[in-house]
Amino acid sequence: MQLFYDAGAQLSAVSELRKCLAKHISPISLTGVSQIHKAQMMLTLSQDAPLLAVTADDAAAKQLCEDINFMAGERAAYPYPAKELNFLAAKGLKVIYGLHDYWGKVGKTPRYKTDDDAQAACRETVLKVKDHPAIIGWYVLDEMPLKFMPRMLARQRMMRELDPDHPTWGVFFQYYQLREYMPVCD
Repeated sequence: MQLFYDAGAQLSAVSELRKCLAKHISPISLTGVSQIHKAQMMLTLSQDAPLLAVTADDAAAKQLCEDINFMAGERAAYPYPAKELNFLAAKGLKVIYGLHDYWGKVGKTPRYKTDDDAQAACRETVLKVKDHPAIIGWYVLDEMPLKFMPRMLARQRMMRELDPDHPTWGVFFQYYQLREYMPVCD
């Protein structure tokens, strides 16, 4: 693992990012570099200060965990079981845990057959990991249409009941309707 720290410390981007962290400038977005370099820089920089890992989707989150764990001599699994959450917490990394695909029929290929199945799976996941120190919040929605507002409101109520200590977050391309989405995330 020291080999990866040493190699990461040699990257000019790491030096520049360390300067930003020293000035308490955040967040830092690592773009324009390969996925493995993102993981290498995060692993190296997490030795200096806690970092927040935000990824584009579940596949990118899984790959980032696998890359970081590979460099640290660990083996990753997904979605963030205790071993991976413990690893991230030990490195000072925080996770906005992805719950955005815990829905019944929304698109063409639902992960769950019914909303009740999805709510139960979401509830089980939240109760399992909500107290972990690596959890900083919940990614609960991803560009859902307003026609699903009752379901989104029910999910937000459930999240407030299960975990009032962590905020919920969503992604919306519907910028012209953001005011209408305000009740479904923190």
